[in-house]
Amino acid sequence: MLEAYALAPSFLILITAPYNFQYEEGATSVTEAWRDTYYHISVVTGWNWDASQEEIKAAYENSIKAIAPIRAITPDAAYQVGAAT
Repeated sequence: MLEAYALAPSFLILITAPYNFQYEEGATSVTEAWRDTYYHISVVTGWNWDASQEEIKAAYENSIKAIAPIRAITPDAAYQVGAAT
């Protein structure tokens, strides 16, 4: 987690995942792996409103690098890549 934190300006560990909520089949688009997890980790990178295409691409690549150490120790989890302006 320290490696991910070093790469991403925003590193969040949320302990409000839906592990204790009742689930109704088809009621949500959340992935199966997330439905029974105890926590949710997010890494966030961003760019300025006037960023170049190269800067935006670099932000996405940094998010992928930042989450890589977490993926390595949780191979059966669910992952989504995103970045914000």
